[in-house]
Amino acid sequence: MISIIQPGIELKAQEYYNKLISWLNISEKNNKLKTIIDDDNLDVNYRNMLRFVHDRILSNQKDLILARPEQLCGIKNEFDSEFAKDKKRFYEADNKSKNNTSFGMFKNRMQSYYEGFMNAKFNEKITYGYWLSKMLNIRTCPYCNRNYTFTINKDCKTRPEYDHFYPKSIYPCLALSFYNLIPSCSVCNHLKKEKEIDLNPYLINAENNSIKFKFEDIESVKTVADIKFGLECNEEHIGEKNIQVLGLNELYSEHKDFIKEIMDKAIAYNLSYYDSLVEDFRGMGLDTQDIDNLIWGTYIDNSDLNKRPLSKLTRDILKHYDIK
Repeated sequence: MISIIQPGIELKAQEYYNKLISWLNISEKNNKLKTIIDDDNLDVNYRNMLRFVHDRILSNQKDLILARPEQLCGIKNEFDSEFAKDKKRFYEADNKSKNNTSFGMFKNRMQSYYEGFMNAKFNEKITYGYWLSKMLNIRTCPYCNRNYTFTINKDCKTRPEYDHFYPKSIYPCLALSFYNLIPSCSVCNHLKKEKEIDLNPYLINAENNSIKFKFEDIESVKTVADIKFGLECNEEHIGEKNIQVLGLNELYSEHKDFIKEIMDKAIAYNLSYYDSLVEDFRGMGLDTQDIDNLIWGTYIDNSDLNKRPLSKLTRDILKHYDIK
């Protein structure tokens, strides 16, 4: 787990908001959503759910779309409290009838808004989904930091998938919320699906990440098979659901050869030797970051952990050896 907080993120969120409401065609003068809300022929509870979304999109705080990650839970709880009976009817209905319930119609409407926006053309070359991932420029999955999440829109087209931190199938009122959309790799997105986890990458402190790799008997490691490690949380246990749901310990157990390689380098480049290496490389005109990349094969500054896979793992090993 790594932080995806970045400089100027509030401005990027505001730009997302502006593009979204323009696409939704929501304004005081021309408001398609308001037309649905005012249609007396439609189910009243369904219209009230849409009004909940509409009013929070156009409020002074614009809090449905721009709510900070720590505020999202309060919004979903408010919605669930107001429409508890409607959600209960939805879950009690048989599969054929679910879509005809108030919550079923609302859920499908928000799903269509999300998919419609992400697949709509931003310009002749890209969709809004590509535009958003390019703007955020999250280069590795924040959930696992194992896979690249490049955005490429050429002959080879690829971009990260968007995981809804609070699943849109359960909390459709947050389907379009900026800080609920986590650019992630397909492995983590598919493992998580509709499951809930407890630590949003937008709430991770890059300087004091609550999830760390812990190694047992690290000094006695002779072979890959000797390596014993696991991800651990702080005393508040925030992030344990992430580790369990995303299978992070199991996934990282496949990287023991990499762990052994970094351990061997850390032992070979003890702190004093590492410092002398840095000074030698400075003579080549390299800065400290370039030198670290050359020695360890990845970025190890907290602000750069999203740039290359396994950087968080590397940093935690080096911290254990008091090198970084």
